[in-house]
Amino acid sequence: MAEADFEQNRSAVTLIEQVAAAIRQEFTPGDVITNSWLRIQFGLSTPITAQEQVIDSHAFMNLMADLQEALLHDSQVYLMKDRANRGWEWVTPKEQAARAEHYQVRKARRALRKGEDVLRNVDFEALDAEQIKRVTDAQIRMAGRRKALYGKAPRATAAFEPKLLKD
Repeated sequence: MAEADFEQNRSAVTLIEQVAAAIRQEFTPGDVITNSWLRIQFGLSTPITAQEQVIDSHAFMNLMADLQEALLHDSQVYLMKDRANRGWEWVTPKEQAARAEHYQVRKARRALRKGEDVLRNVDFEALDAEQIKRVTDAQIRMAGRRKALYGKAPRATAAFEPKLLKD
């Protein structure tokens, strides 16, 4: 069983290397590599049923993640999802840093919003004094992260106001 998995992994790596070589040969920085071209290179057939579409979508995205990593590390080629959803753009080297920074900030802001939402909705009634202190400390740290990322502290809300303990 392990030998079959090894062979499947090796063939996937070979496939990624072949597609990466084809991209470097046929495209230049700034080009959009269409999803249909990539699907052909990966040997993916057109899914018919809804279940096949889900499986196909996961397979395609997994292959794309491997391809992006291989191209970035081996060839310094950065592929980014095309804004018009036509495929994947080969980002020019002069745009690469700005796009990477924009991507990182967008992801950090999304994660920050999610964390703030969770901290805003803690059931303080179910906590003892020590647990309330830990949550309040986490809220203060989160406010510091927001200030570092956005340059400002969060708006005053009930979630970021100190909780008074009842006797």
